Amino acid sequence: MKRVDIVNAIYSACDEDMRLTKSRSGQLKSITTMHYIRALLPERAKVLEVGAGTGRYSVVLAREDYDVSAVELVERNLGRHRTIRRHVGRCLFRPLRHANSSIYLQ
Repeated sequence: MKRVDIVNAIYSACDEDMRLTKSRSGQLKSITTMHYIRALLPERAKVLEVGAGTGRYSVVLAREDYDVSAVELVERNLGRHRTIRRHVGRCLFRPLRHANSSIYLQ
């Protein structure tokens, strides 16, 4: 089995958005992560989120006027990205096509 298939199988078994919004630990992780991202990012920075999941952080940053590119491997999450792209103009989502140490953008 290829690495990409293994990763897709693992992440297709759960709802990543629900994990970050419905559980207390997921909410705490999301709030804490955004706190540190905002604290460390300079204004108007360009952001590359690798392994963007459902785009939760990318969308927030794009709405805050950061220039965001996000890449993701999991097919289920890419479907969510396509939906989000219609609502957030400044966030560019790209599929990650190779699950190895190199990153290739389309």
